[in-house]
Amino acid sequence: MGLTAQEMVDRVLDQADMKMDRTAQEIDDMLIEREGFVSTPEALSLLNLELSELYDLIVTAWEDYAIRHPAPTITTVEGQDHYLLPEGLYKLRRIYELSGTTRRPVGRFPPHRLHIGSSPSGGRILEVHFVPEFKPLVDLSETLNWSFDYSLPWGWEDFAISGAVARCLEKEESDPGPALMRKAAARQRIIAAAPGRDESEPERIINVEKDLEWMEDENDMSGLSCCIFGRYLYVREED
Repeated sequence: MGLTAQEMVDRVLDQADMKMDRTAQEIDDMLIEREGFVSTPEALSLLNLELSELYDLIVTAWEDYAIRHPAPTITTVEGQDHYLLPEGLYKLRRIYELSGTTRRPVGRFPPHRLHIGSSPSGGRILEVHFVPEFKPLVDLSETLNWSFDYSLPWGWEDFAISGAVARCLEKEESDPGPALMRKAAARQRIIAAAPGRDESEPERIINVEKDLEWMEDENDMSGLSCCIFGRYLYVREED
């Protein structure tokens, strides 16, 4: 179970020495009298900015932490070669054509080859695996584990909390240096740890001979290929 938004906001205000023994509403009502203190909604907003940076950091280091599950599907329509991308798509990872219980990889082509091939036949099912966009926390009862899309390893939230503390201190015109140093240390930890998620079969070890055999076997590949153009996925079939 991840931390709730309320727990993280409390940590931000506590580390920034802006937490008072009053309810969130009482603190918000006292803002005019307590200039420099950050309200609960503002602390959550600052925290979301830092969480979005953390999300980008992680999916850049190792995007498979945040693959959408279950993967949405697109069913082709006769005579149509473009389809609206799934809602919230941030980075496309892989596309498979489904045939019963079999998945066949769909190849990719560059946009300048969009004229090659023809529109696919109808009724073909494409499974789209992608990294979704960051979803900010809205309710204080929400946890940092964003549904099925992403589960943050314990302790990595310190990156976002330290960054939000620094933003609070900057607003108060206090020294954000120590908080930024903690954030930098957390960043290095994440960069070092994130790529090693699948240590049992790291990407740098590749069975090239087996991969070449697989690529030469047309039965293992879909006859379709695709590319992203703006908000659309273009799908072409080899003639």
